[in-house]
Amino acid sequence: MGKSWAIAVLLTMITSVNVFAVSYDLEEIVGEAQDNNRDIQLARLEIKTASAETSAVYSRIIPHLNAGLGYNRNFIESTTFIGSYNNEYQLYAELNQTLFSFEVLRGIKAARYLKDLSAHMFESVRQGVIVQVKKDFYQVLLLKEIFEVVRNSEASSKENYDNMKDRYESGVVSEFDLLQAEVNWRNAIPQTLEARRDYDLALNNLKVLTGIPIDETLTLRGSMDSYPDIPGPISFEKAIRRRPDHNVLVWEIKLREMNILVQKSNYYPTLSATLNYSHAAASDQFRLENDSNNLVLGLALSIPIFSGGYTGAQVKKAEIELEKVSTRIAKLNESIEVELRNIELRMQEANIRIEAALKSVATARRAFEIAKTLVENKLATQIELNEIRVALDQAQVGYYSSVHDYLITYFDWELAVGTVSLKGY
Repeated sequence: MGKSWAIAVLLTMITSVNVFAVSYDLEEIVGEAQDNNRDIQLARLEIKTASAETSAVYSRIIPHLNAGLGYNRNFIESTTFIGSYNNEYQLYAELNQTLFSFEVLRGIKAARYLKDLSAHMFESVRQGVIVQVKKDFYQVLLLKEIFEVVRNSEASSKENYDNMKDRYESGVVSEFDLLQAEVNWRNAIPQTLEARRDYDLALNNLKVLTGIPIDETLTLRGSMDSYPDIPGPISFEKAIRRRPDHNVLVWEIKLREMNILVQKSNYYPTLSATLNYSHAAASDQFRLENDSNNLVLGLALSIPIFSGGYTGAQVKKAEIELEKVSTRIAKLNESIEVELRNIELRMQEANIRIEAALKSVATARRAFEIAKTLVENKLATQIELNEIRVALDQAQVGYYSSVHDYLITYFDWELAVGTVSLKGY
């Protein structure tokens, strides 16, 4: 008895793992994406890499200290060199300090630019992911509405077929009418399966994007009954100042300009200082005898004279890289200007479609109310009422599709002007 009870409890626990679905609204699922999205995680690592690069450059202006110990054992007694001992000991410490280097100074500034560039790159990735999450969120809501309408349409077709079958068996309708009703019902089945598949695929894509386990049951809390107003005009200059992808290229230009100076630094001398301390001892026994100490301060001036054209080639290469970035930013500016105009046109078109869809919904709702009255007065059948209800649902889906297209365009506008919001509407 006890064993059977334990097995029953275990089976109940296993089968109930996914019974309770995790529910998210738009803000919550965006938060999940910011924490778990792989692209955002990689962008964070790039910021850490830039910080490590900055630390590495700064280390070149910090003194370097090296120390070492040494021991030599002579196995053959020398008759040639006077003062040769069986055991020799060495201890040394060396302090190196770069006093002046154009390359190091400019490298430090370049590392700072890299850090700022990485921050803008992270923001560009973050905003792109957020916009995609918002698009996928409303895509799932729309496909769920479509699935419900298609499923109701299938149920209505099945009900119509069952009714036709009863009337055919009673001799009221012909076999042709029965077959036509059956064809309509069976054609609706794959449409329902396709709508369900599209909904599940969109939901899975959203899970991957937000880092939610693929086998976790997920429901979304949201509505497509509201949407933001058409935003006011924004200047091109203001838009590009806000856009992180544009700022990435701005900072890359600064970085490339500094890289030219870094490469030119190889034409200039560098000055370094060395402080060296050494202690040596020697003895035929294992004792520290005959010891000596030395403390030496040295200065070294390194003057590049001829590099075989290597430095000039590196400078030229850096100048070409700068020109490439300048061309890319000019190309981006052109595309941003066109993008802003196209989004404005798309948004106006989507808004007109919403207004038309609202009128269709109002007409379909009025037809449904009339059909209900006719059914109550036995002037129409329940099947006819179901068909009109499906038409109302389809009109509602048409409205939601228009709202969805408008929201997608609005999210593109947010990304285009660099003002991506984390909230729903």
